[in-house]
Amino acid sequence: MTKLRIALLQLNPIIHQIEENIQRANTILSKLPTSKPIDLLILPEFAFTGYNFPNPKAISSHLEDLKNPGPSITWAQSTSQRLNCFTVLGYPQISNKKTFNSAIVINPHGEIIHNYNKSFLYDTDETFGAQEGEGFKTLELNGIKTSIGICMDLNPYKFKEPFQKFEFSNHCLDEEVKLIICPMAWLHSTSPSINDSLNQEEKLKESKKIQDQIANTKQQYEINDDQNNQITDYEELKEFTELKNPDFNNLNYWILRFFPFMNHIMKSSWFQSKATVLFCNRSGIEDDVLFGGTSSIVQFNGSKGLVGYNSIDLKNKSVDVLGSLGKGNEGLLYREVDV
Repeated sequence: MTKLRIALLQLNPIIHQIEENIQRANTILSKLPTSKPIDLLILPEFAFTGYNFPNPKAISSHLEDLKNPGPSITWAQSTSQRLNCFTVLGYPQISNKKTFNSAIVINPHGEIIHNYNKSFLYDTDETFGAQEGEGFKTLELNGIKTSIGICMDLNPYKFKEPFQKFEFSNHCLDEEVKLIICPMAWLHSTSPSINDSLNQEEKLKESKKIQDQIANTKQQYEINDDQNNQITDYEELKEFTELKNPDFNNLNYWILRFFPFMNHIMKSSWFQSKATVLFCNRSGIEDDVLFGGTSSIVQFNGSKGLVGYNSIDLKNKSVDVLGSLGKGNEGLLYREVDV
């Protein structure tokens, strides 16, 4: 068993404002006590650029080439060296004149050791011209077998495959992966953009209302480093203004998408090991798109406990939620985790 000191940095990147977003990330990191070093730092999908680009031209100036790193990769390299940690960060990549939604892995020496291209694209990815990657991959991270899945990778391919196919989580199970890293720009479960009962004007009006609510709510960076602060139950979804509450609708859905690791009465085979999943999502709002935050550390522990045996959410006894951030704030989730 390896102990990793993990930090998930939940950010609300303002689209196109890369330098400001980077400065805010540095400020949040500076709030963590120096007595708590980091082994592994995770940031969301498109961590510094924003995400909801309306066309290929809008994203073109932010594309980064591995041979000529831009601000996102450069920050990851310098931060890894400064903190002596591995860093995983989502960014928009250009390679052979093709655009990819990618996640890069940097080692403590500032070296690029892995680059993953998102395999299952969301509508927005296709809108700004992203290409599909070559499929799910594994890597060794500090001696731990690891896979990366970016946001939509958790879902069935284009929602055309059967819901229970679980392509990404079955890949991780088949490859005996122990550490699963998910940078995301996952929508809040009540995002106006996915409310089909509203027209576009109404969606934008609802988004403006939410923006005003957030602006009128005193926000502070949340540094959640309480090792004993596990989530064992959840309340019904509340108003979005309660920014420090996770979006449990999303968290339980993410857990469900890793059903192959969950021990349940409906399964004929049991997962008897341990797997750790790091969900690092962004918060904030772009146009009519509301993102869900709720960055979380979840472990599937191999337990066959009877209480909650039939649950398919965080109440299942083979699931431990080691911590979650709120749905609307920025901050850092820090845990020392046995992987």
